[in-house]
Amino acid sequence: MNFMKCVDKKLLFIGMCLFGHINGGMPPLNLFAPYDFLLIPRVWPYTNFQINIADELLVHARAYQADDDELCDTWRKRKDVLQLWQDDQDALAAVKGDLSDNLGQFAPLFAVDDNGTIGHIIPYGKLEVNNFMLSAWYNFSCLNLRIAAHLPIFDARLKNVVWKDVTPAPAGMTANDYVNALEVLGNVDLGGWHRQGIGDLATLVYWFGDNPQAKQYLKNVRLALRGGLTYPTGKKSDVNKLFAIPFGYGSGLGIIGAGTIELWFNHHIRGGIDGQFLQLFGSTARRRIKIDQAQTDLLLLTTATTYREFGFNQHYTIFIEAAHFWRGLSAKIAYQYTKQHESKLFVCSDHFDPIIVNSAENLDEFTTHHMVFNLSYDFYKGEERTLKPYLQLFYKHGFNGKRAVLADTITASLSVSF
Repeated sequence: MNFMKCVDKKLLFIGMCLFGHINGGMPPLNLFAPYDFLLIPRVWPYTNFQINIADELLVHARAYQADDDELCDTWRKRKDVLQLWQDDQDALAAVKGDLSDNLGQFAPLFAVDDNGTIGHIIPYGKLEVNNFMLSAWYNFSCLNLRIAAHLPIFDARLKNVVWKDVTPAPAGMTANDYVNALEVLGNVDLGGWHRQGIGDLATLVYWFGDNPQAKQYLKNVRLALRGGLTYPTGKKSDVNKLFAIPFGYGSGLGIIGAGTIELWFNHHIRGGIDGQFLQLFGSTARRRIKIDQAQTDLLLLTTATTYREFGFNQHYTIFIEAAHFWRGLSAKIAYQYTKQHESKLFVCSDHFDPIIVNSAENLDEFTTHHMVFNLSYDFYKGEERTLKPYLQLFYKHGFNGKRAVLADTITASLSVSF
């Protein structure tokens, strides 16, 4: 009877959440998604609703290339964000294939012997991102269930874009000469940009269960599960702009599943591990593709309608926390690792070689590693209040990865329960 009463009161709210809110993420960039384990607020007793506002500011970003180069003397090749996939870009290779016979006024610029260095130019730029996240929660206290809805809003800029020559260009030509010609030939802007928009829709259901332990050092084991869907509502990548990655996953529908094991020890110490898994369905869109083996990823001038099959995404968190060590103050240290497997493109035309198309490095797997340092304050003291706030501050340091932009970010999060 009590079970049915609890369910009946919430049916309307469930229906509203299942059709409306958001997750975000800008692959291959290590920003928080609103449903990240570390952003999940604690459940206050005797409350049903929680509203969460979080703002993540990118402080510094750098790219980590793949570690395929045996001569690399570092863990990964750490580069400028625009050197994510290659050290430099091949302007001569960019016009091979379909454009080779249609250069027009720019033919003299590219009519030089390609010795492997001429026409190679290096891009530099600065990426700025503000990731503003809104979340709404409803707690089913009688079922240990929660449902949540999330909305990230991105404000991103690519600025201070500069192209430089690897070696002196022939006949007094400069990197800017190549850039200007490629912009016209490929109908692409190879400078900076400013973009704003939302991420991908997502709705999640959470369950948790406590298992008290009568042991000297272990007091409780909490098991938690969560799952849901992401919807492809995020702002898409702009194929006519340089490195204008999507504000969502740039995919079709996504299925999320996750689980947590959390151990509560003596002296307010907690620790555990969380694993989150995301399978994205493919999407059809017009994309820039590679049509010659020598071409580099930022100077792909050919567009075609393609279906992209996305790789499986894994996201792990290992953490230890000193919970409520002074009144409501807690401190947490976490390590997070993300891996997305290789994606594949299917071109809706037999004019292009699928092996060459899928040799683009932006389709290969990417990984990210970062540490997160967190301070939080829980204002709940057992007394009845109308509004019950919960404050968190994060500092994230990205220290390693493969084919990914690793950012240092600062995040402030405020939750209010009522």
